[in-house]
Amino acid sequence: MERTVASVWAEVLRVERVGAEDNFFDLGGHSLLLTQVVARLRKILDTDLPIRWLFEAATVAELAERVDAAEREDVARILDELEALPDHDDAERTESPR
Repeated sequence: MERTVASVWAEVLRVERVGAEDNFFDLGGHSLLLTQVVARLRKILDTDLPIRWLFEAATVAELAERVDAAEREDVARILDELEALPDHDDAERTESPR
């Protein structure tokens, strides 16, 4: 995830290299470039990435961790929803005969 974030930042900020602890704003980033970063990351990651995350997590490492944590939460939520579904065998036993 850090590589993806760093790659997008480097492209948008037009810098050769971005490290894990580099701060978006210290590298010359501003609100207009931030919207480009968020749009590109949303497309690449196919996820909803709030703009405020980049203000709150302004380094590559912080933003990558936040995105990873959100993905883990999404997976956990989906697994919980799946576990709450009745088993196929249970559903067949409880269906009324036709």
